[in-house]
Parts: sequence; structure tokens; C-alpha cells
Amino acid sequence: MTGSRPPFQVSRSEVMTSARRVRSSRHNTLRLSGSIFWGTISASIILAGFVLKNCKPSPLPLYVDLRAREIPASFMARLANRNGVTTRDFARDLGIDFFGVCYNKQDAIERLAAFGNVPCAALLRWTPVRPAAQNAHMNGQTFSRLSFSVGQMRACPACLRTHAVTGEGSAHGQMSFYGHWQLRHVSLCLTHNLPLVTLWSDKVQHRRLDIGLHLAELADDILTGTFDRQERTATDFDIWLENRLSGRTDQTWLHRFATGEAADLCTWLGEAVTKVEPQDFDPSDPDNLWRITQLGYATASKGGAPVTRVLERLQAEFGSARAGPKQVLDSFYTILGTPGSKNTRPTLREFIRSHIINHWPLGPGDNLFGEPVTTRKLHSIRTAARETGIDQRRLGNLLAQAGLVPPAGNRPDDNETLFDAAASRGLIDGLANSVGAQSVQTALGISRSQFALLRKDGYFEPQLDGTGAKPVWDLSAGRALLNSFLKNAIPVATNDNDWVGLAQAAQRLKIRPGKILNLVRNGRFNQLGRVTNGMMYSDLRVRIADVKPLLEYSASPGLTLTDFKQATHVSLPLGARLARAGIISSFEAPQKLTRLPQIFVTQASIDEFNAKFVAKSALRHWLGLNHYAITKLVRTFGLEGAPQIPARPGTDVIFEWTEVEKKLFCRWPPASNAD
Repeated sequence: MTGSRPPFQVSRSEVMTSARRVRSSRHNTLRLSGSIFWGTISASIILAGFVLKNCKPSPLPLYVDLRAREIPASFMARLANRNGVTTRDFARDLGIDFFGVCYNKQDAIERLAAFGNVPCAALLRWTPVRPAAQNAHMNGQTFSRLSFSVGQMRACPACLRTHAVTGEGSAHGQMSFYGHWQLRHVSLCLTHNLPLVTLWSDKVQHRRLDIGLHLAELADDILTGTFDRQERTATDFDIWLENRLSGRTDQTWLHRFATGEAADLCTWLGEAVTKVEPQDFDPSDPDNLWRITQLGYATASKGGAPVTRVLERLQAEFGSARAGPKQVLDSFYTILGTPGSKNTRPTLREFIRSHIINHWPLGPGDNLFGEPVTTRKLHSIRTAARETGIDQRRLGNLLAQAGLVPPAGNRPDDNETLFDAAASRGLIDGLANSVGAQSVQTALGISRSQFALLRKDGYFEPQLDGTGAKPVWDLSAGRALLNSFLKNAIPVATNDNDWVGLAQAAQRLKIRPGKILNLVRNGRFNQLGRVTNGMMYSDLRVRIADVKPLLEYSASPGLTLTDFKQATHVSLPLGARLARAGIISSFEAPQKLTRLPQIFVTQASIDEFNAKFVAKSALRHWLGLNHYAITKLVRTFGLEGAPQIPARPGTDVIFEWTEVEKKLFCRWPPASNAD
């Protein structure tokens, strides 16, 4: 049979396929067995760890006593050394979270405290615990994050050597680290008077706090005194800070601040003192931080007034026309201006904020430490000009006239010239609404000449009239003054010719308009009128017949130049010139109404003039000629003017009678014997 195969005959391909299946089945069996084995091991480890972590910790047979101020990482290192293992192995074997201890996690600290047979609260007392962002609490004292040395482990070598000879185990395993050593402001061990030194640095906290590992490497140098520095005497600040850390009562002005705030203030204040007073050390050297804090404490411990004086000196020496509080206060402003300072340094922040508001021209619209300023305590000329809209130079002169700032030549830059905002509030508010003379005249309907005359009589006084600056007026005050006259005025028709404006009445009566207003103000004249519905000064009306009887005329001391003109036909300007030249006898006396100086003559001086002189206008009048005819007649007969009275172009000519009688005609009796 074609294509068939005998029974039980197997092809090569089937044999190969069967072999692959057998190998695959064996491999899968082995892989499954291995997976089961390692899975069982992993589960056992996880179960053991779970059981270890969740079992109730019991105190270890081999334990160490917790030293005062010791931090948890140091206690764990000593406990591990007592039990003969490394710190990390100790934590792993007992299910203690090593990282949790380094980062002060509550559950990890509680487990360590249970194995070490110490209270958890005692273990946490001297380690910085941060229940809120940016804040740290240690032994009941509050510190900011920046109060601690960043990335450094500092200690007193003498204290570590003392630890090394107590207890059992290796020397480095007995050494302890105290929490207050990590405070930036703690620079001295008060027990041994030795400065604290940095043993190692690491910015990663869990590596830095593997204390046992680091001490094992440095133990020999610590024991031999390699890290020791020169002893020094404790400063007042060192003693004060130790008292605050110990919970003792603070009797200084600094008691109002938290410990971290007070220490920061002493440091910043000390830096300010080094800027205004020369020192015998380098303030930029980090090793001199203890000297700087002592300078600040010496000032701050005496009270707020000395602190303010130092800051004022700093402002006076380093302040400039454009320097604000940030440039002058430097680190004060920079640190307190951060958002977190509101929680970490609230009292110090408020103290410096109040100082800045009381010493810089800040007000509504300004922002200080992230908060708006709501009350202005000081103004500068610049801020006042910005608030009122008046030019700085002009405003400075106006303020100088008001006595708020020194005169222009005696004051510094306008930004540095400060004055009390409360004392100047009324003036500044008024200046904000002040206007110039032209605006007042337009708003009240007063002409320029009338405004000048009214000012001479004490009306419409300017709000400020500074030297070197144009005066300004409070328009509302000017309107109120005008309304005081308008409110009782009688309505008058526009076409009533008996009533005239104050300007016209004053001109006719030869007085100033202020005199009429004085009569109204004094209650002597109540017939003041105004155009119906008129609200301007130009709408005020009076009747001359009502005003004239109230004016006080004094007896005239003599004849006026008008009388002289009527008797001699000499014009008023020429008559005044003759009087000043001494051609006619005259004298000056107050005018009978205005009391202004006026020229007067006597009848004798008029008769004397007429006997000796004659004016060309008088000849024209007597001969009945016009101007051109008399001029032609004078030229034809060659009349010459009196030599002592030179003629001016366009003015009358004065002749001597002798000249007229000689060449033209004579009078009777003649003035001379000429034919």
C-alpha cells in the first residue's frame, strides 16, 4: 500500500518532538521547585520581620543609662555597642527603624525607648522635634530650623573623653552627643570652658547620625586631644543661653522672645554693632560668632531703647536717598522677610516690623514682610508729593514754611527728610485738594486785579505761601468764605442799574473792595445784593448811595492836584512833575479815604504859579483857539517854554509870563515893564 508505514514505526521528527517535551517538563518541574523554595524563604523572612516588628519590645538585658541632654541616635549607638553589634545591625535585628530614629519619628523612638528601658519623653527632650513646618522644640524651648548647625556634628572633646572612661565596652562606644551642642549659638562647653568643635559633616542626616561609625574612626584623635582648642571664659551670652535652655527664669528684656528668637536677635544686633563701631576682631570669621553674639546681648539685655538706638545709628550711617529697610537692615530683613518667619519668629518679626514702620516712610500701599502696611507713621517729602500730586521741590518749600521740615539748604535728600505723618495729616490732606491762584480765581469768578486787592485786605489767604514756591489755596475754604457773603445777599435783577459790582463800586468810591466786605462782616452794612441765582464773586452787587455814607472821610490836609489843574489848566501828570521838581510848593499826606500817600498843594502855591507861569492849554482856553491854532500861534511869535520846566513830547508847555507879554500879549497889571 503506497504511502503507508509499518506498525510501530516512528519517524525522526516525532522522536525529537517527544524529547523536547520531556526536557521542558523536567525544566518546569525544577523551576517550580526553586520558586517554591525561595518563596518559602522570603515568606519566612517577611514573617519573622513582621513578628519582630509587631511583638511587644522588652528591655534588653544589656542596657546603658540615658545621659542628660543625649539625643536618640547617640543613645542607640551606645546601646548597640553595649550589645556588641553595629548600630545598623542592632536596629535591623530588633526591628527598629534606623532612619526613623535619625529623623525623630515617634514610633521608632518609642520602640528604641522600650528596648533601652527609658521613657520616650526623656529620649525626645533634647532632640529638635518639629510638630509644625519650620519650627523646632527642644526641652520646651522654640527654635527655627536655622538655629541648628547645618550638616555638622559638633561636640566638646573633653566631655567625650570623660564619657570614654565610664561604663563598659570600647571607648568610642561610651561617647555621647548632646542635643544643645547642635545649636548654632552654643559655642562653648561651660563645664570645661572649651569651644565646641566640628568632628564631622554630612548633609544627609541619616549618614551624619550614624554616630558609632564616625566615632570609631575619630576616637584616637579625640582621646589624644587633637580636636582641643584654646580655653576661653564664658561670656554673659553663653551663661544667659544656658539658663534659658535649662528653663530658668529670664530677668532681661529678652524674656519676651522665644529662646531661638532672642539668640537670633543678639546675633543680628551684634552684626549691626560691628558695622557702626570698630572692633578688634574680624566679624566675617565664623570663629568670632561668639564675640558678635556677646556684643548683641550686651545691648539687647538692657532693653528695647538701646536696640532701637543701634538700629537708628545703622540707618543714619548706611541709609541713603534710595536705601530702604532691606538695604540697611540686611540680615534682619532678609530672614524675617521669609514666609516661614511668621511662625518661627513671630515676636521678633513684629518688633522689627514696628521699628521699620516707625523709622521709614511706609504707608498704605506698601508691603512689609509679606503683609500690607495699614498705618503710616512717617512721611518723606517724596511720599507726600506722591500722595498729594504736588511737585517735590515745591512741596518741600511749602512744608518748610509750615515748620514740618528744615529749609531747602539745611535738609538732606527729599527721600531722607522725614516728618510725622499724624501731625501733618491735616496739612497733607489740604494740600491734596489745594490749587493755584488762577484756579481759585476761575472757580470763584474773581478777576486777577480784584483777587490781588482782596488778598491785601486779608481775604482769600493762601493755605501755604512758601519762599521759592508759588502759594496754594484750599479751594473749599475759599468757596466757604464767598458763600458766607452770598447767603445773606438780596437777589437783584441783572438790568437794575442802581446796583453795581464790587469792583465798579470800589473804583468809584476810590477804595479797595475789601473795605466794602469789611462793612458787611462787621455788621455795618446789610444791603449786599447778588444777581439772581448767582454764585460767583462777580455776581455780588451794592448800591453806591448805600455804601458812601458809611465810609469815614477825614478832613483834607490841603488842595489836591485836581484843584491845581482847575486853577491853572495844568494836567495832573504835569502837575505831579512840577511838585516833585519843586517848581511849586507841595507836600505829601495820607489820602482822606484810602490813607495812601498823596500830593497836596496850598492856595499860595497856586497863586505863586499863576503869577509867574502860564500853560499853553490856559492860553488856548483864554483865546478860544483849538490845539492846532494855538500851536501855530506859538511858533509864529516864537514863544519859548520856561527854561526851568523842559517840555516833554506830547505834554503841555509852560511859559513864563514875561516871555508871553514880550512877544504875544500882556495882561493887566503886566508882569513886567516891557512895552
